[in-house]
Amino acid sequence: MLCLRLRMRRMCSLGMGLLGLLGLLRVGCLSMCCVGSRHLAIGPVRSRYILHVHLTILRHHLVNHLCLRCGTRMARMARVARVAAMAAMEKVPEKESVPAWLNPTHLHQQQTALLVLLQATLWRFESAGIPCWLTGGSLLGALRHGGFVPHDDDVDLEAMERDLEKMEVAFDHPMLVFRRGGRWKATAVVHVGLRATPKDSCEVELDIFLREEAMLPDKDFPSAEEVFPLSWLDFHGLKAPAPKDPQKLLDRLYGPDWRSTAKVWSHDFNPFHSLAHDPERVTISLESYMQQVLTAGYQAD
Repeated sequence: MLCLRLRMRRMCSLGMGLLGLLGLLRVGCLSMCCVGSRHLAIGPVRSRYILHVHLTILRHHLVNHLCLRCGTRMARMARVARVAAMAAMEKVPEKESVPAWLNPTHLHQQQTALLVLLQATLWRFESAGIPCWLTGGSLLGALRHGGFVPHDDDVDLEAMERDLEKMEVAFDHPMLVFRRGGRWKATAVVHVGLRATPKDSCEVELDIFLREEAMLPDKDFPSAEEVFPLSWLDFHGLKAPAPKDPQKLLDRLYGPDWRSTAKVWSHDFNPFHSLAHDPERVTISLESYMQQVLTAGYQAD
């Protein structure tokens, strides 16, 4: 009778161990599935780290839980799970480190939204008869990259300050927000924002620099003679207005090395208005810049 009880107790323990194993495997699989589904959102390096954590936790629980409950037979199963976990880790592809100034997933989402906003803005400007044109980094990106500079997180336009009231009427739309900003140096700035619903806050904004009637040339902006008559550039498939001779203008504003050298700053990295801003902080050849951008997985629309 005692032997029978011991045998039944051992069988119950084995059964409980198997149920525990199935439960742990279910939790582990769900964890790994969650990691897989978040791969694109958090990036390959972060995803690999989370996968490693989940597999380590799973292996730890399997070894401890099964050895205590089911003896050496179940411990062998735990060792099999351990080997499987190590094999799974070996299949995770290694990725080179991403530069601090580049977040491919975030930038892809932001630039896609900005492109939609730019298209709506250009259409409303044209419908209202308001001249505008690309400027700054957006003009440089259109010439050098056919659209966004890969690390750029905004769109820059210029328009005439005399058309401000017409702009406010043109952007009267529930999904668009037109607001007056402050000044960038001595130049007034307004912003156009895009939101998903009338109750939401703006997802992205573009900047419009308002030029005074005289349009005097300076180190940041073109003169009237450098702008008119307007030309047209391709911006990711959009027909975007641009100054008359954009290459000559960029030579004056940025120097002739804009064709071969990339200087990196954005609103999140090395921001212009920060006291710590250093225009030379990341200055690399365009070839090296594009190699890092492509290696990091950046894709333009």
